[in-house]
Amino acid sequence: MVISIRDIANNHLERTHLLTKKDLYNIEASFNLNNEAVHHSNDATSVGAWVEKLKSDDKLSLVYYKPQGQIDTNHIELKEDYFLLLIMNDYQKSMLSKFGNDVICIDETHGMNWYHFDLTTIMVLDDLREGFPCCFMISNRVDEMVLRILFSEVRDKTGIIQPNVFMSYMAESFYNAWVVEMEPPKHRLYCT
Repeated sequence: MVISIRDIANNHLERTHLLTKKDLYNIEASFNLNNEAVHHSNDATSVGAWVEKLKSDDKLSLVYYKPQGQIDTNHIELKEDYFLLLIMNDYQKSMLSKFGNDVICIDETHGMNWYHFDLTTIMVLDDLREGFPCCFMISNRVDEMVLRILFSEVRDKTGIIQPNVFMSYMAESFYNAWVVEMEPPKHRLYCT
């Protein structure tokens, strides 16, 4: 038997009769209902579960993952509290290989979430001369060391890329890391 929460019997008003959409969204969020992206109420556990799912995916979307609270013996320069997640699917990899020798643009967006993680994106210009994102890095810091790891992990998937034009922020860390891990570009442009 289904009873409507809006049915008020004998003029007896209760809190359930005053439910709002916000209440329903809060209930949904509290119990992770109808949300396939959230694997656990703890964000770190949820991301870890999602990464494990990516590892089993044949499309090879996961390039590299270093959770906070762990040491990576392959990159001992990363401190325990560093967080890095690099994502690039097969199509993005093919676009980077195909168009990466023309224009590479590195973009950074600060404070993407509650934890103030940054999103770093490697983009190319496609055949329509439109920006196409080829790789994403979510991290809790962006410095030359972290960027070198990003570019070296990408290099391991695509091979060395030498763009005609390299465009990034004026911070030297982007360019310096690229030159160490890839090849120097013919031209360099700055974004402000």
